[in-house]
Amino acid sequence: MSRSNVPRRHFLFSSLRASGAAMLAPSLASGVGSNAGDQVRTVPEREQWLALLERVSNPVLEALNRHELRLRMPVEASPGLQDERAVGTHLEAFARLLAGLAPWLELQSSPEDSPREAALRARYLSWCQQAIASALESGTRARLIAALERERAVQAPLNNWLLFAALNEVLLRRLGAFWDRMRIDHALREHQSWYLGDGTYGDGPQYHADFYNSFVIHPYLLSLMDELRDEPAWSNMTRSIVERARRYAVIQERCISSTGEFPVLGRSITYRGGAFHLLADVAHRHLLPSVISPAGVRCALTAVQQRTLSSPGTFSPEGWLQIGLAGHQPSLGERYISTGSLYLCSAAWLPLGLNTADPFWSGAAASWTQKSVWSGHDAPPDHAMDVHPSKT
Repeated sequence: MSRSNVPRRHFLFSSLRASGAAMLAPSLASGVGSNAGDQVRTVPEREQWLALLERVSNPVLEALNRHELRLRMPVEASPGLQDERAVGTHLEAFARLLAGLAPWLELQSSPEDSPREAALRARYLSWCQQAIASALESGTRARLIAALERERAVQAPLNNWLLFAALNEVLLRRLGAFWDRMRIDHALREHQSWYLGDGTYGDGPQYHADFYNSFVIHPYLLSLMDELRDEPAWSNMTRSIVERARRYAVIQERCISSTGEFPVLGRSITYRGGAFHLLADVAHRHLLPSVISPAGVRCALTAVQQRTLSSPGTFSPEGWLQIGLAGHQPSLGERYISTGSLYLCSAAWLPLGLNTADPFWSGAAASWTQKSVWSGHDAPPDHAMDVHPSKT
C-alpha cells in the first residue's frame, strides 16, 4: 500500500515551517456562494476547492490565531443542548478542520503552485503551527499521554467507536508511551467479523444504511494499517482492508448524481462532503481502481462540494458553517451535532495534498458514472467484488 505523501496525522509531530503569510485575493473566494452559478465553473477546479477551503476555514483559523475561538464561534446545537455541546465544540472545529487540511499544509511548494495557493497555504500553515506548538512541549505531551490513558475508562460500544479507542493506542505508541495491544486487536478483529461483503462493514454486528463506512470505518482501518503494517499480528489484514476500501470507493463514486447530490441517508448527514471521506482518501493514496478515473473523481467531488457548500444559509452572516446539508436545515442535526461537528466537511479536501501535476489534478475534466450514464454514454456493468472479482 504505497503512498507518495506523508500521512496527515504526521502533521501533529512534524517540524512545521512557513515561508511567510499573505491573504488570498478576495476575488477567488467571492465567486463561491449562493449566487456563484455558472461563473464559478469557469474557475479551474483546484482554485474552486481552495476558495471553498478558505471560506470554510478562515473564520476558525483566524479566530484561533487571535486566541478568540471560544469568543467568536457560535454554538448551534439541538434545543437545550448548547451548553453541553459548548464544552468541546471549539476543539472539534479545529481538529476536524485540520484532518482535511493537513495533507495540503504538508505539501511541498512547487513551481506549478499558483501565487494564491502558495500564499494561502503559508498563512494557514503559520496559524496552525502556532495553534499546535504547545503540543510539542514536554509538559503538554505528558498531559496528552495522561488524558489518552484516562480514556481507557470509557468502554466503547460494539460499533465504530472501537476504532477511536484503537487510534488512541496508536497515538500512545507513536508518543513512546505504553500502548495496549489488546484494544487495537479487539477493534481490528471485531471489524473483520462485521464485514458484510462487497466492501461494506456493519457498524457493529448489524448493517446500518448510512455513510459511516466512509466517515470512520474504512479511513480509520487504513490509518491503522499505515501504522501497524509491520506488526506480525496484523500485517496479514492489510491486503483485505485495502481492497475492501477500494471497492467501497467505487460504490461511493457511483452514489454521486450528475449535479453533485447524494442520498440523504442515515445519521450525521450534516457532515456534508465529509460523506465522501473514503473516496477522497483513496484518491489521495493513489488507490483508485481503474474502473474510475482520478479526473472523474475530481469532478464528482467538485460537484459535491459546490452543491453542499453553496446553498443559501450554509454559512451564518459571520461566516460560520450552520447545521444542514443544502443550506441551513437545523432539524437534520442529531443531538451530538453542533457547530464544530460540521467541519468534518474538510475530509473531501484530502486530494489537495496531491500536487498540481498529479493525474488527479492534471487530467482533463471527465464525467463520473452517474453523469456519464444518464447522459446516454455506454459503460461497463458494475459487479459486487465478492461475486465477480475485477482486475484493477
